[in-house]
Amino acid sequence: SRPNRHLEFGTWKGEGVIRVLEECDAHVWTINIWEGERDSDGRPVYFGGESDIFESPSGSLQTDSKGAIGYKYLEANLGNRVDQIYSDSRNWDDLTYPDGFFDSVFVDGAHDAESVKSDLYRALRLLRPGGLLLMHDFVPDPVIHANCPSTVGVACAVADELEKLKEMCE
Repeated sequence: SRPNRHLEFGTWKGEGVIRVLEECDAHVWTINIWEGERDSDGRPVYFGGESDIFESPSGSLQTDSKGAIGYKYLEANLGNRVDQIYSDSRNWDDLTYPDGFFDSVFVDGAHDAESVKSDLYRALRLLRPGGLLLMHDFVPDPVIHANCPSTVGVACAVADELEKLKEMCE
């Protein structure tokens, strides 16, 4: 069945949100840090080229920060079906939502292993039994990791937690 309540870790431009809103009548909650994702040296992760720049009245912005977060769902006039949460998902007070509150969850926030683990376990608590969990950038192939570093942390997080995840499914 189609979800009524969908949670997304990592808003970025809001393209994932639009896909959900176009396919069903769900309300979407989506989480993104206000400052945008940064690498270990403090540089913006999503600011590598023209497609990563959002021109706002106040100037150029990294597409996953400040006024650019979710701009695509806002431009499509779909913001009335979205609760945009500005928080580091590791510090987000998810206890305001009961266990199993969401019908579907998409994990595509920060890509370091510790953040992915945090998002994954929050997602599993918040996902209803029989709900749909989707994870972006999970590619357990070291050849691809060489060309797409964002997959490394996700694959490592899943590998580290695989036994515990298997136990949860039994």
